[in-house]
Amino acid sequence: MADAPLISVVVPAHNAGSSLGKCIDALMASDLPRAQWELIVVDDASTDETTELVQRADVCIRLDGAPHGPAFARNRGAESARAEVIAFVDADVCVHPDALRRFLDRLDRRSQLSAVFGSYDDNPTAPSASSRYRNLLHHYAHKTSSGQTESFWAGLGAIRAKDFSDVGKFNERRYTSPQIEDVELGYRLRNTGRRILLDPEILGTHLKEWTIPGIVRTDLLQRGVPWVRLLLQRGPATAAGGPSMGPLEMASVGLVGLTLVLVILWAVTRRIEFLAMAVGAVGISIALSARFHFWIWATGGPRIGIASIPLYLLYKLISVISVVAGTVVFLVRDSNVDADVSASRTKPARTFAGLASGEAGSRAIAFIATAYIARRLGVSAFGYLGFATAVVAYFGTALSAGISEIGAREVARRPDEARSIAAGGTFIRLLGALAGVMAVVAISSFAPGPTIAKIVVALTGFSLVSLALDTSWVYKGLGSTPRVGAALMLSQLIGTALLILLIRAPEHVARVPLIQFGADLLAAGFLAVPLLSTEWLRPRLREGIRLVRQSGLITMTRILRTFIVSIDVVLLGIMTTSAQVGLYSAAYRIVFFVMALTYASHISWLPIVTRTVIDGEDVKRPFAGSLRLSLAVTMPFVIGGLLIAPQLLSAVFGDAYAPAATALKLLLLSLLFVAVHGTTRNLFLAHDGLGIETAIMSVGVLLNVALNLYLIPRYGLNGAGFATAAAEGFVLIGCAIAIGRFGLRLTLKPLVAPAIAGALMAAGIIAIGVDSPVVLSILVGATIYAGSLVLLSRSTT
Repeated sequence: MADAPLISVVVPAHNAGSSLGKCIDALMASDLPRAQWELIVVDDASTDETTELVQRADVCIRLDGAPHGPAFARNRGAESARAEVIAFVDADVCVHPDALRRFLDRLDRRSQLSAVFGSYDDNPTAPSASSRYRNLLHHYAHKTSSGQTESFWAGLGAIRAKDFSDVGKFNERRYTSPQIEDVELGYRLRNTGRRILLDPEILGTHLKEWTIPGIVRTDLLQRGVPWVRLLLQRGPATAAGGPSMGPLEMASVGLVGLTLVLVILWAVTRRIEFLAMAVGAVGISIALSARFHFWIWATGGPRIGIASIPLYLLYKLISVISVVAGTVVFLVRDSNVDADVSASRTKPARTFAGLASGEAGSRAIAFIATAYIARRLGVSAFGYLGFATAVVAYFGTALSAGISEIGAREVARRPDEARSIAAGGTFIRLLGALAGVMAVVAISSFAPGPTIAKIVVALTGFSLVSLALDTSWVYKGLGSTPRVGAALMLSQLIGTALLILLIRAPEHVARVPLIQFGADLLAAGFLAVPLLSTEWLRPRLREGIRLVRQSGLITMTRILRTFIVSIDVVLLGIMTTSAQVGLYSAAYRIVFFVMALTYASHISWLPIVTRTVIDGEDVKRPFAGSLRLSLAVTMPFVIGGLLIAPQLLSAVFGDAYAPAATALKLLLLSLLFVAVHGTTRNLFLAHDGLGIETAIMSVGVLLNVALNLYLIPRYGLNGAGFATAAAEGFVLIGCAIAIGRFGLRLTLKPLVAPAIAGALMAAGIIAIGVDSPVVLSILVGATIYAGSLVLLSRSTT
């Protein structure tokens, strides 16, 4: 088209009467000849003078009804564009005279570029400190991130019309209000191999007046949460190369998150060192951002420089909240059962991430709750809870373990029948739960200790009902676990809040199982309702009975495993005192936190191991991957716990629990054995070889019981810890021998990288002193371990 312009400028406008006129004036002052560009203004259902101002454009588009959002408006404007290059300019941006010419120059000189965008200048018009800071923050981020990038900015950006059309334009269905529609477009451009340039010499003056509430609303709801959701969907690799403040500032954000955790710990424990470390973390965070604050001072003056410190801390705090809130929203809204069914071939890494994020988050919250009630109840009353949990665990295992794992395998094999399998299994489990509750209530009258201890046992039995209604095994079988993570988080958040509100003294101990039952019941409903829909009204009993029959051996195996894990607690309660049980239960709470992550690493590989065996393919690779992940997850907790066990118990539960340090070390050693032999469980499941595992577990239980009966009267809780470690070590040896029939053997290779990283971590903790504050030891250890593991992994690939 001979008379087509070189560039079409699209300006979306909704109630932009205060700025649109200035925006158009700035465009008209462009040094690019007027005949070479066209102006398209899209009035998005405005109710102010915007309607009159748009008449100055070459093309005026009026959208009626409710506002459609800038993504929709830009798409309609782009559809009317005649040029091969489309520039997007926000209605509150005044472009510099050379901006349009620079767009064309960059795209003409670099034919491989698909898009280019610029930045706000360092001279915003709004006089308030918050406005000047906000615009200077944007300018600084773009100035320090120039070059090729992974995202796009539509406030002042240009893109080749063909590339824009080829990738599907802005996602107007997802982004119906101002959010990150331009960032998401940039990710799609990069995913197709196209290149994007950030050129901070292309400038525009921002006219917006920022307020503190507006900053919070934009950074949290319009940017932070949507961005986290997008990264979780597309993977964190998509974040690389985008405009950012650099690694030091990222570390600074992490320190603000640590500060938030420290403040919560201080509020729960009232230990002044947590508050002191929180103040120190804030100070270091500010120091890491000093370069930015000095630049703000030099550019905006002392008033803006001083104001930038609290405002930037607010920005970092919002970033931390965005990660948490965005993850929760992603888990709740971005996962659905239909998608799960079709996604049954999800990679184990993503399955583990979805499950472990929920496990880690929920366990971290549970840790806070456990620390609180352990301090409020005291060692003896806390022991009542530990004994009750151990007793009910046998019924819970019989009710849940076999059907859950066999059910997960069946769902992996028949994903299209997931709902009917879930309905049948849940109905059968519910019948078993009712019988289990009656049995626990009957047993409670024989429990050792005072009447309140017996009541706690009886009330804990009601947790069997919520356990029966838990359908997380279906999601795990599908290889899609985000909603499971959300349910775990939901349960722990509600439960923890109620525990903190309602548990004040030892006599409140009976409230704990009731609170946990209510929270678990709510989480179970959160999972079951979208999955079962109306299917539960017509459960296929045949499916449930089939699961029961198939799960006989694995149920027996899991009951035996529960004996290994909890018979020591029961025997401690019978043969010693509730105080010993309380100490041992505190140690076990730490171990259970890690065990949940270890289990998540195992179950994340179940679908692919099952499918590999069904397809007749070599299972060595997925088995090695499962073992590598399990060891990588478990190793830092084991090594770190061995070094700082007394300090960890005192920091979390109080000084009264420090005597459990030796037992904790022994239990952590047993956890390392579990991390290794737990990976064989998928093999036994996939090969229908559960009889072998059951035989190994049976001998392990006999060994554990015998050692407990001998050692507990002599050594108390330390004897119980040794018995558990010895039994798990025996099971490891048995499983290592048994998997030889599948053509596999345990090797030390997957252990090398975690062991080296763990040794370096141990050296770091020893260097700062094992008596250092626990949070400091954890921070140093985690940093060294994670960094070492990444470097070692890269060196072997």
